[in-house]
Amino acid sequence: MARGNDLRAARLLEAAEALREVAEAAMSGFEREEYGSAVGRLRQKLNRGSLGSAWAEGGGMTVDAAVAFALSP
Repeated sequence: MARGNDLRAARLLEAAEALREVAEAAMSGFEREEYGSAVGRLRQKLNRGSLGSAWAEGGGMTVDAAVAFALSP
């Protein structure tokens, strides 16, 4: 996965996490495992600063912004 895609994935993962928290929607065990694996891979690929910035951007997205970002090329 290219670095740009890794940053995009980090933003989307955190946006989804933040939206789940607001909606009080827990992940299933399987979803939590997949999420943990994806985050682990991103932590290996990205430096702490890049990951933290992408995480902050994703966590600050509104539902509409997250959907638009997810659907953008």
